[in-house]
Amino acid sequence: MLLAMGCELAQGYAISRPMPSSDIANWLCNYQASKAWIAFAENSFSSKELKLEIFKLALNQWVNVFEKNIQSIPESIKQWPIMSKTHSHTGTWIKRARKEALLKKSYLNNLTQEHDAIFSIARELKEKYQSGDVNLARDGLKELRKAFETTKNILQEVNL
Repeated sequence: MLLAMGCELAQGYAISRPMPSSDIANWLCNYQASKAWIAFAENSFSSKELKLEIFKLALNQWVNVFEKNIQSIPESIKQWPIMSKTHSHTGTWIKRARKEALLKKSYLNNLTQEHDAIFSIARELKEKYQSGDVNLARDGLKELRKAFETTKNILQEVNL
């Protein structure tokens, strides 16, 4: 996500835990960046492609957090992802894409329809989960995953 946003320098636990200054030289000699990061950085993406990658990453993260919550015990859930389709990161992305005419109208309409379906399914599953129908909510994850896969297929069809 950071690479897609143009960030080429970073720090944090994904790279290394804090360490004493005496260990830094050795760490630098042995550090290997993630293969996925390297592969992404080696590609040259258009502005449109980067925006689509950000959407894919955001939606994937949203679905993963939602699924993790449904698979968890209720007491362990700290926070649900944003459940409003229009206020989520992906909903905001769609509004912006529409305003910028980023995609053909037909693609954007299909993407919006599937995005709305994901949020509708998720809302129903969350309600079932919170009302105690945990197994029923977990069974419904198949439908959510199917809508997510359809969305990914729509994004694959986009002509760049």
